[in-house]
Amino acid sequence: RVTTSLQRYFGAVTVYPDMPSLKAAKPDVMVVVDARSQLMTSRSSDIESTVSTLFYDHHFNYIATATGHAAKTLPPIWAGNKRSEEMVTEITEQQQVQLMALHRFEQSLHEVLAPSKATSEPLSLRLP
Repeated sequence: RVTTSLQRYFGAVTVYPDMPSLKAAKPDVMVVVDARSQLMTSRSSDIESTVSTLFYDHHFNYIATATGHAAKTLPPIWAGNKRSEEMVTEITEQQQVQLMALHRFEQSLHEVLAPSKATSEPLSLRLP
């Protein structure tokens, strides 16, 4: 979904398997994606998800960041005491936290990459 969001602004997105391939391609803009999720465990009912992208120019100079984060604390997990409906609900809530982080990421991405109203340029990176 992050790639799809970036394609809306850049048209084409290429994923490179390693840094030598990236350097050899010499793209105009590079994006480093960091996506993390902490789901429920037997020790913790705290769930959170973060999606972050850092933008760099072709000289590896930092340009901007777009980030989305969401978190929620669920009741303590004791699977042996829960009905299957309750467990399904908690799994759904974990998915909703991940979706909310993606939604907030897309909002942040729009703020960073929105077309400039002052010019006719299709894309302008605005520093945070």
